[in-house]
Amino acid sequence: MDDLRLGFLASHNGSNMQAIIDACNSGVLNATPSVIISNNSTSGALKRARRENIPCYHMSLKTHPTPELLDKSILKILIKYRVNLIILAGYMKLLGHRTVVQYRNRILNIH
Repeated sequence: MDDLRLGFLASHNGSNMQAIIDACNSGVLNATPSVIISNNSTSGALKRARRENIPCYHMSLKTHPTPELLDKSILKILIKYRVNLIILAGYMKLLGHRTVVQYRNRILNIH
């Protein structure tokens, strides 16, 4: 994989996510943090994303009325940013079926 594009899903502070972003920025990790999605509109992960100028989204059952619509929307964002590896950085919700199938063997849970 020449262009490793990371998509983060996080629920809280995002400190593990930040360590990966820092590794990307310093060249230690040859990857691009492409998008951050949080189910918590006030999460530290979203604040970190904004500081790093990484596109970020709050997506939850508060923004999408059903789990199916939420899953479709998350998948749409991941595809939009050409994510090829999902990193669950303290994401406290289950991923939807569509997303899991689309990213089979390309989901890493670090928390």
